[in-house]
Amino acid sequence: MTDGKGNVPCSRTGRSDVVAQTQGFSTGWSDSLEAEASARHRHDRRPVREDFVGYDAHGRLRTGRFISYAPAGDLLDRLHRTEAHALAEEHLGVDLIPTRCAYLFYGPGDFIGPHQDVVQCEFTVMVPLTPGRLLTYPDGVVGAPHELLDRFVHHRLPEQTCVDYEPGMAYTVPGGSMVHARRAESAHEATVALCYSTPEALWPPELSTWSRSQRP
Repeated sequence: MTDGKGNVPCSRTGRSDVVAQTQGFSTGWSDSLEAEASARHRHDRRPVREDFVGYDAHGRLRTGRFISYAPAGDLLDRLHRTEAHALAEEHLGVDLIPTRCAYLFYGPGDFIGPHQDVVQCEFTVMVPLTPGRLLTYPDGVVGAPHELLDRFVHHRLPEQTCVDYEPGMAYTVPGGSMVHARRAESAHEATVALCYSTPEALWPPELSTWSRSQRP
């Protein structure tokens, strides 16, 4: 349920972390994406099996995943760089750089454990092609990487908030900072993931002497 402005507030704090809205894309995107997703699923689906529990080089929590994905086709790549890009910048109010996009497929029993997204995915626009559910931990799940990992290992992450995905909507998720997960379900699900990051996240001042005009 949203707050009337498209935001999905946390059930306990009322703070909005996930923004949901009608896609607002040009007519025909949904049907075309479904057709491309079906073709990519048949011809280029790739399983991802990770058992690693820890954190990555940027201090992002990782706890394992069992899903499949397919690289973007021409249609999804075009959406990523045009209308979805504009939508994300409008709602977040920051400059964003398109970084990666893909079709995500979940079969019965597939899951993604509690995690934070890689630095290339500070924000992700999720466009579900089937109903689905995202679990978020928006209530102050912050701290040093080892603190987040300790909370996960000792089952002390706070209560989850569920965001039910609906086809025809787009969901902007701050996945680089917010811990989130996908629980194993019995149904088959398909979702589009369009990742964006900020120039500051990709090129922190302390790690780069480039001026912004020199960046691609």
